[in-house]
This record gives sequence, C-alpha cells and structure tokens, in this order.
Amino acid sequence: MKNILIIVISFFLTSCQTTDDQNLITSESVGLISKSTTVNELSKLYPNDSLHKLQLDNNLSSINTKYVLYSKAGDKLLELEPESSADTSKIAQIEVISPKFKTSKGLNTNSKFKEVYDNYTISSIQKTLVNIIINLKKEGIYLALDNENLPDDIKYDDEVVVKSTQIPDDAPIKYFWVRLN
Repeated sequence: MKNILIIVISFFLTSCQTTDDQNLITSESVGLISKSTTVNELSKLYPNDSLHKLQLDNNLSSINTKYVLYSKAGDKLLELEPESSADTSKIAQIEVISPKFKTSKGLNTNSKFKEVYDNYTISSIQKTLVNIIINLKKEGIYLALDNENLPDDIKYDDEVVVKSTQIPDDAPIKYFWVRLN
C-alpha cells in the first residue's frame, strides 16, 4: 500500500511539472522554431495554425521576406524573418506578438520593465527617436519600450544616454524580438 501511494504521488508531481515547449522562448528557439528551422518546415511545426507570407511592396522584396504565423482563431502569434527569400533559408529573427510565448522566467509581450530589470542582465540600452531598444545579454532578446514612458527630463533629449534606473518599472514592452542566428 505504501509503494502504491509513493507511485501515485510521484506521478502527480511529475505531471504537474511539464513545460509548454510550444510556447517557450530560449536563446536558441521560440516555441518549436529553432536556429536550424527553415521556412519550408514552418507549416509542419504548426499544422493547426496559419502561415502567411507578407507581400512587401518595395525594391527589396526579392531579398527581404517576412512570414506571419496566425493561430487557428486568427490571432497574430509571431512575425518571422528568414535569412533570405529561399524556402530553404533558416529563420534569423522572430518578432513575438502573442503573450502566450514566454521565457522560463515569464517574460512576454505583456511584461513590464521591472520584470526585465529584476530577472535579466541588460547588455545595452539605445535611445532612438521613438523607442528605447534594450538588449538582454546572452538571451538573443531585444525589447523596445516607447520613449513616452521616460521621465520628461530625458524623453525629449536626443543626446542623453538612458540608464536602466531611469526607466519606470511599469513601462510596458512595445516590441519583443528574438535573434536566432
């Protein structure tokens, strides 16, 4: 009887600790998409979702290609950029759109700056005209926060070097990218 109880408890504990790899972001992958994933493999990885090639209307459309992965319900999940326009090209960069994709520490598109600051090492912060770009060391993750979230004394100063301590804790993530190559 004691052995059966131990087996049941062990089974229960191991079943509760499963991770959802389909939505996990690591430095090597976003969900089921890894560094070695090619464009022609995408529809096999997410057969219940919809993959659409964006029609870029510019002179670079033959070399710059983007794909959008939509859920079965029509929600935009990911925007994918391959290394080139060939179907055999590997995925180089992914913009994470859906908050269901998250890191092991819970970072997702709905996160606030405090979660980034408390859980990751920031390797650089760059201020552009409209955004602050944050590079997370060793993660391959780049985040953009809107300059509107900055204090007034640095919001409009194009020369200022923004420090992590100057960014408000409640500043939301505007864009979330993962570089795979």
